[in-house]
Amino acid sequence: MSTISSYEVAARQPSYDVLIKIATLFKVTTDNLLGIEREDLLKGLNSRQENMVKDMVDYMRIYNRYKDSE
Repeated sequence: MSTISSYEVAARQPSYDVLIKIATLFKVTTDNLLGIEREDLLKGLNSRQENMVKDMVDYMRIYNRYKDSE
């Protein structure tokens, strides 16, 4: 069984380093690869706190686009 297949059928799990490399390759978050929903991350926050988190995420997206274009 190949390494990728074993990940797909949950026979084994990638190391943190491999998980980060896969996320980087596909330009997704590690949370996305792990099946963590964004809404789960905001549970328990009030609307002001949710907006602050969303603003930080937006800022980081802009920052990453700028950094990638250098």
